[in-house]
Amino acid sequence: MAHRLDNPRRPIHHPVQLDANSRLATIMEQTHITVMSWHHQAIKTVPDGWRCMAKAADGLLEAIECLHHPWVIGVQWHPELSPEDPAHQRLFRALVAASGAAIAKF
Repeated sequence: MAHRLDNPRRPIHHPVQLDANSRLATIMEQTHITVMSWHHQAIKTVPDGWRCMAKAADGLLEAIECLHHPWVIGVQWHPELSPEDPAHQRLFRALVAASGAAIAKF
């Protein structure tokens, strides 16, 4: 599965399956998404304290979540390249809301 186009180097769309029990799936309100990918490297081994929450059809890890923090999520794709996609916009809105809540605590 291609995760970027080589010539010219630019992003490519591909499907990703989210773990239904993940914070990411809850935020994005779905478990099957199409992402804009532009990478040539990816996570090989999930570190302790983290869990894989999304994979591409070829098995490549596409998202991880920290098990010890309420809002640390890493995605391999580029949600900013999908400004018209409501699921990706929900991800940004959730980040802004979590940031605002953290700032309000100070």
